[in-house]
Amino acid sequence: MFRNYLKIAVRNIGRRKGYSFINVSGLALGMAICILIMLWVYDESQLRTNVPGAGDITNIYLFSAIAFIILLMACINFMNLTTARGADRLKEVGIRKVVGARRSGIINQFLSESFLLAFFALILAAIFVELLLPAFSRLTGKQLMSTWLGNPFILPGMIVVTLVTGIMAGSYPAFFLSSFQPVKVLKSTLKPGTSGGLFRKALVIFQFSLAVIFLVGSMAIYRQLDYIKNIVDKFPDGMLTAEKRVMMIFIYLSLLAIFIACHGLYGLSVFLAEQRTREIGIRKVFGASGTDVWRLFSCQFMKWIITANLLAWPIAYILLDALLIRNSAYRIRIGPWPFVLSGILTSVIALLTVGFQTFKAASANPSDTLRRQ
Repeated sequence: MFRNYLKIAVRNIGRRKGYSFINVSGLALGMAICILIMLWVYDESQLRTNVPGAGDITNIYLFSAIAFIILLMACINFMNLTTARGADRLKEVGIRKVVGARRSGIINQFLSESFLLAFFALILAAIFVELLLPAFSRLTGKQLMSTWLGNPFILPGMIVVTLVTGIMAGSYPAFFLSSFQPVKVLKSTLKPGTSGGLFRKALVIFQFSLAVIFLVGSMAIYRQLDYIKNIVDKFPDGMLTAEKRVMMIFIYLSLLAIFIACHGLYGLSVFLAEQRTREIGIRKVFGASGTDVWRLFSCQFMKWIITANLLAWPIAYILLDALLIRNSAYRIRIGPWPFVLSGILTSVIALLTVGFQTFKAASANPSDTLRRQ
């Protein structure tokens, strides 16, 4: 039975090579970053255990949470794309139910595909870890090891990450798609884009809210770091170096978190552009220009980004005040500029991310578009 699930999973993944690549690469990057952070957290924990007074427990908790958040963002990308592509699998689910397939079997099938993708991502993540480890070690100022035998936690940790990622990424699509009634599916009376659209929007807003929090934090931390540099005579050199290193780690991780969010947004824009190809063709037949179509799609994404900013700003302020700025010996006041700039930057980044794909769809010849439908 498992072999049959595996064969079907490989076949389905092969049919959707582009989306599979986006899923695997996004998961791999999130897993790799999570593993790198946990290697650093493990080293800090060992230092704190062996050397009394060494290691900052706040940093250990903070970066452990960041590792989980980045992995969660990568899983959200996978969930969004897999759920969005459910329209292509609905008839398959309906036919399988008609011929006697149980819901549990369909759930197992989708989970098998999720675990297979997570396993591919694990292999790619291991490659990413080896490639990024030297630079990350220089950034942290530590000699971190990722060899399977050199660190007793790396292999079990990677297996746990793979299992958790597979469950988190595949659970919603599995239960969501397997719940459809076969009669409605085969009669085409069910519109999966509508039933899953709200969930996808919520995931995108949640994900970009996390990215905005990281971005606001990076800007505030950069100002804090610049302020500290100008008061070296009052700040011990050793403490300054430690503060600078932790802050730079946070800044780089924030940039990677934003990249992961944009990675998922691009994949979703590709799907939405394909899903609305017929609509685009009809609009162009009735006189809409490519710019009009691009503006229509961009407004849809901009609503999500603006909502994400409005939700993230108060949370970012509270976290910065409580965790980062207040705990520093010399702290600055959190002004409005990090929040304003985060809104501008996330909007520009989102437009650039989805702009190419939407403009490509808007530039297509409507006669060719409608002929393929």
